[in-house]
Amino acid sequence: AINSFLINASRPTIIVLLSILFFRQGITFVQSIGFVVALLGTFTIILRGEPSHLLTLEFNTGDLWVLAATTVWALYTVLLPKRPKMHPTSFLAITVMLGLVILLPFYIWETIYIKPTPLEFKTVWGVAYLAIISSIFAYLCYNRAVELAGPNKAGQVSYMLPIIGSGFAILLLGESFQFFHAIGLPLIFCGVYLGSKGK
Repeated sequence: AINSFLINASRPTIIVLLSILFFRQGITFVQSIGFVVALLGTFTIILRGEPSHLLTLEFNTGDLWVLAATTVWALYTVLLPKRPKMHPTSFLAITVMLGLVILLPFYIWETIYIKPTPLEFKTVWGVAYLAIISSIFAYLCYNRAVELAGPNKAGQVSYMLPIIGSGFAILLLGESFQFFHAIGLPLIFCGVYLGSKGK
């Protein structure tokens, strides 16, 4: 799990690199400092304030899939401003339909050869949450953020995930506020602020 979090934390950096590669849209020196500071804060929370955890990491094939997914998402972010001129909901509907066409064969294969998804309340509730909140609502918000702020700035939302995750863990799971939260959270906020400066 730590491997996946660390790879996902690199998403804003990948977005910047792709912006430079495809459109020569770089960032300022102050913004680059902000990206580094926010990344340090993110790593502090993910590693729970123990850099030695990096020495025990073991990467596997699954991590390559996570890296591929992170890169594809970064590419989506960079290319989003170049999308066809249409209503946001129409664009999202087309995106969802394309995703359905791509994923449906894998779902059918998994149902036949591995294990069918049980039709239970928690399963239906989970799918509904993913479809409405994590897909429709989140995509509309993210697409709008990229439109208003640009890919490089909007991509910094990835740095906020440890903050949101920590908040839910404390509120819903009863976890306590630790020293690494006290170090990582200010670094992330400061980094995102610096990263948002300039054009």
